[in-house]
Amino acid sequence: MYAIEMRAIVEAEMDRPVPPEITALVDALCELYPRSATAILFYGSALRDKAVGDRMVDLYVLTQGYRQVHKNAIARFFNRLIPPNVYYIEASMADGAKVRAKYALVDQTQFRRLVSPRTSNPYFWARFCQPVAVPWTRDEQARRAVREALIAAPMTLATQIRPVIEGEPDSRTLWTEGFALTYATELRAERQSRALDVYLADQARYDEVAAIIAPCLPPAPGLDARDRALRLWARRRWLGKLWSVARLMKAAFTFDGGADYLAWKIERHSGERVNLRPWQRRHPILATPTILWRLWRKGAIH
Repeated sequence: MYAIEMRAIVEAEMDRPVPPEITALVDALCELYPRSATAILFYGSALRDKAVGDRMVDLYVLTQGYRQVHKNAIARFFNRLIPPNVYYIEASMADGAKVRAKYALVDQTQFRRLVSPRTSNPYFWARFCQPVAVPWTRDEQARRAVREALIAAPMTLATQIRPVIEGEPDSRTLWTEGFALTYATELRAERQSRALDVYLADQARYDEVAAIIAPCLPPAPGLDARDRALRLWARRRWLGKLWSVARLMKAAFTFDGGADYLAWKIERHSGERVNLRPWQRRHPILATPTILWRLWRKGAIH
């Protein structure tokens, strides 16, 4: 019943019209991955705010395996081991303006597993339980695979959050607790209100999804079950931060201007200005631990 009711919501979001800047980026990505790309997803703050402007937008490129994408076996290995790989792309508009994006690349089969309860780390299912537009898919089979993954993600988040919440959660509690817990598993210094802001931006949608999920959730947890869940989330916090560091270090190689992207990403999530020295630009991997240690001592990351 859940999947049937969620299908209408997810399909409407997938078919949401996108601005011409996104269309230009999609065209550029299709040229870049003519044989391997199966779907392109648009999500994040630009979708939520319904504005692209001069920001760097967030896209995902799903692929049919990694062999056609990466000629290098090491690149294939790390894309599968620490997904996703993050890259930079830009496209030109008719008036000559540039639009920029960072896009994440992941195998479509792996993506389906990453948004399911089989994956403990919330990096993927926390993102894709939110609205996602899908401006391009290669064919109906690819579209169906994306749809099933996007249907699965909200249920994954809800079932992983439920054991932590005492009593019967309302929609606002479910989502804000969920987003807050998942933010804590990454190198973020989000405002306390960030989880609430995301919920309020699409409140009607989240309330509708919560109502569909509610009959599928287990009853309120007992003390032992809640303690186990809290310990699980404590482990997720530490492991998630380690995964975040690994992704940042990997991005230093995959992202054009990787060292500056690394600094921008750390600054964005920590709220602290990161000024790179010349040696840090040349050796971003060596620089990362010292930068993170300094920010941790300042309390900018937790």
